[in-house]
Amino acid sequence: SMKKLYLILFLLITYLTIAQNEHNANWIFGKSGATINFNSVGPVALNSISSNGLFGVSPPQLNIVEGSAVVSNSQGQIIFYTDGNRVFDANNNVTPNGIELKGNCSSSQNVIIVPRPNQDYNGYYVATIDGYTGYGSGLHWTEFNTALNGGMGDVVASTKNSPFMYNGFPIESIGSEKITSTNHANGVDYWIVVQYDKNVILSYLVNNSGISQNPIVSSFATTDAAIGMLKIAPDGSRIVLTGYNGIYLGNFNNSTGQISLTNSISTIYNNEDRFYGVEFSPNGQNIYFQMYNYNNN
Repeated sequence: SMKKLYLILFLLITYLTIAQNEHNANWIFGKSGATINFNSVGPVALNSISSNGLFGVSPPQLNIVEGSAVVSNSQGQIIFYTDGNRVFDANNNVTPNGIELKGNCSSSQNVIIVPRPNQDYNGYYVATIDGYTGYGSGLHWTEFNTALNGGMGDVVASTKNSPFMYNGFPIESIGSEKITSTNHANGVDYWIVVQYDKNVILSYLVNNSGISQNPIVSSFATTDAAIGMLKIAPDGSRIVLTGYNGIYLGNFNNSTGQISLTNSISTIYNNEDRFYGVEFSPNGQNIYFQMYNYNNN
């Protein structure tokens, strides 16, 4: 179908952007736990993973219609994956504390995984964002430690569903489904970037002290915030997001986390089409986007 074609195109574009990083060597997504492995010359679609984190034995236990996340080690072996509610180890088992995270299966970006800086990839942050028509769960993070659970890794129970902060208050509800991450200019730290509402984007610094409680606040006026996606160019210099009614392009400063709007496109071909998926080309010079037909899905 056309929807599947769009999905494949976006996967291949993103593969060209990140395939050199073995931590992104495997993807697991969709209602049947579809898997794509990038360890070989090109992407290979498979339907199972083995007990050592490679593919071959047991099918992934994923069942989700939108956002999911997976991270692999430097050899391209899966460490863990998540649907935003449950966390699975490389044996496809839900980890002991890996339940009831506050993601949403109907949130377009739902969940991302960000390494803890200076942790030699032993620690990760799992950031979840609620769906626009979700459960009022807001924006949260949970730490995952690979040394727990006999070396299979597990959620650090004391951190589960810790809220992101804004203006001194926890974000327990949010007006969008858009979250992404990128490297800091220093090559060590990271940024977690979230659209908060129609007019505000928040950039959270992630360093060896944890996730900042005081985000960098950028004004970024859009006509709608809820549905769509948010992406940052591979070199960290540009940001793009979609809403039902437009595409918005801006500059991103990966040293300060500050964002400024530069261009917008708001052409709708008819009353049923909406903007949804978006991605930069590997060189950051082009943007690819998907139209979503409201009635025909």
